[in-house]
Formats: sequence, structure tokens, C-alpha cells
Amino acid sequence: MALQGLFDSIRAVVQSAMYGDWMHLGLSIVDIVQNALGITFELAYTLLRMLGLA
Repeated sequence: MALQGLFDSIRAVVQSAMYGDWMHLGLSIVDIVQNALGITFELAYTLLRMLGLA
């Protein structure tokens, strides 16, 4: 199930980039981190902000 969420998140990033939807692109990247690490959305967002990536 976690892998399906990861693949869905990656697909969302590609679609967002193709359509120039930059706001959704950032959220999709947070979703990828969340699914890859198995953590909450809030924690993934906080970690990316700490790294200067969100």
C-alpha cells in the first residue's frame, strides 16, 4: 500500500510539472517524502522546510 502511495505521489509531481501547476508541485513533493519515509504530512513538510526545500 505504501508503494502505491509513493507511485501516486510521483505521478502527481510529473503531472503538476507538465501543466505548470507550481503550487501543487510543491505539495506533491511533500507527499513523496511522506510516503517514502512513512511519516505524517506535517512532519514531512517541517523536515523539508528545515532543509530549505519547501
